[in-house]
Amino acid sequence: MAICTVCNGMSQIDYTCPACHVRTVDFGKIMDYEDSYKPYEEIEVAKAANGIANDREEQLCPHYMICPACSSSFVYQVKEQ
Repeated sequence: MAICTVCNGMSQIDYTCPACHVRTVDFGKIMDYEDSYKPYEEIEVAKAANGIANDREEQLCPHYMICPACSSSFVYQVKEQ
């Protein structure tokens, strides 16, 4: 089983907003926002139900990113190690 280095504090996401070129802020895994129990669910189970194709098979961790300047939001997929 692979782990997300961003979720485990070993790295950070350096992603700039395509609209205004300001560095975006990571708000964590998108699955954590689905309901109040998702942060406590097994990651592999949450990935099976999150609606993102192939994130489980390709070992990707989808993170919710927001631009502090223009409030645009994005999903950035981190390759798990």
